Amino acid sequence: MMEQNKAWPMLSFKSAFLFFGVIILINFIFQPLFGLLGISPQVSLFVINSVGISITLSYVLLVLNKMYRSKKQALMVSGVITVSSFLVCYAVIFLGL
Repeated sequence: MMEQNKAWPMLSFKSAFLFFGVIILINFIFQPLFGLLGISPQVSLFVINSVGISITLSYVLLVLNKMYRSKKQALMVSGVITVSSFLVCYAVIFLGL
């Protein structure tokens, strides 16, 4: 594992590759399926990416890089990641920021 700054966790190349690979893969798989269901592309991108980012980033940080000390801290980190990913995806997809 790489050195870690106290303010920002550093990810290894393997973790970053896994994170981006999973996000790209779930977009390739679920975007057409949501299109077949008649869901608009913006809504499907919002749902797919916000859920995918929150689950994958939580997994990478908490399981692969073991960046937690207790279950309470792991739940708090997962909650913050989930809320942040939903807000950022909303801002990028719907507001165009």
